Amino acid sequence: MNRLICCIALLIGCIPDPPAPDAGVSLDAALPDTGPDAAGADAGPLDLGTTPDSGPPPEDCDQNTVIFGPDCPEEGCRYGESCGETGCGKYLCSQEGSLQCFFDEANICGGCEELDDSAGQPGETCGAHACGTVVCNADMTATLCPDDHPRNICGGCAPRITAKAKQCLDDSDCTNSNQPCANDGDCLDGHSCAPGGFCRAQCIQDVNNPFSGRFCSPGGPCSTSLDQCGTGETRCGRDGERMVCFRGRSTTSCGDCERCVLFRAEMDQRFAGSYILNGTVALIENVRSNPARHILVFDPLRLGEGADALPQTSVYILDADDRGFPLGTFARAGAGRPPDYADSWAVPSINFNDGPWRVVIHDAFLGIISEGLLSPTE
Repeated sequence: MNRLICCIALLIGCIPDPPAPDAGVSLDAALPDTGPDAAGADAGPLDLGTTPDSGPPPEDCDQNTVIFGPDCPEEGCRYGESCGETGCGKYLCSQEGSLQCFFDEANICGGCEELDDSAGQPGETCGAHACGTVVCNADMTATLCPDDHPRNICGGCAPRITAKAKQCLDDSDCTNSNQPCANDGDCLDGHSCAPGGFCRAQCIQDVNNPFSGRFCSPGGPCSTSLDQCGTGETRCGRDGERMVCFRGRSTTSCGDCERCVLFRAEMDQRFAGSYILNGTVALIENVRSNPARHILVFDPLRLGEGADALPQTSVYILDADDRGFPLGTFARAGAGRPPDYADSWAVPSINFNDGPWRVVIHDAFLGIISEGLLSPTE
């Protein structure tokens, strides 16, 4: 019995202790293998995150900096070179340290430098005589007034006014038999009363055209190819750029050099007399018998204060159905020049006794500003 107990005790002491639950077996104490062969074939690389690419260190922006893009040629653009739509800009360094186009603005002449506009702005009137026009110089750096010149005898800026006046050697050739006088006060400014009792104009020279010869000043007699009788009187156009031979005529159908008025119309006053005043008379006269030539002239012409502001005005001869003949433009005066002339318009050589005909002055904006019924003269 004692022997059996000893054997059981000995057997229990020789059996080892069992392992702890889930302890497993340690095969290698090293770090896990992260190489490509560490897992199965389809597992892919282990994603440890991406490291930001900071690129090369930024360079200083200076004359060696080059940029590329649609605003630059293929080889690039460098610091200080021209850029922009006007070509006046320059590539300079921005606050971010990159090249950008700055100051892309041209002056009013199209140049890139600061403009010296002491002569005025392009297109403005300039000069001591106010007959010049401001232009830009070739370098587009300044404005100039290159073409100012003295005003012509009619007060305009046309440098070569057509002088439809009588040629003369001295004032004695410029006596106007249409202007009787008792003293100098009866004559135009600058004219004198000649001993024969008629006003005498001055014999002058065009300062802008010294080779044109001398001619009688406005208000003096005129004798052109049309005015072979010497009956005309020179008048300046209201634009100051031309002269007309008023009342000039050749031998007429009435005989000799007598004035030959065929029809007349008393023009009415509208718009409270702002444009055409009562007392204005339209005359149709024959000024040459062979070949026949008829003209319409307002004699006298009495204008209101607003006459110079007529924008687009024309003269017509119309019948009762408003059909007839457009004669031409009723010219307005230029700035600062008084409407002191009478112009004339060619008229068809027809008999205006057949039916009512009227002279009409019509403005494109205002409508009819004056009209008068034509009647034959006795």
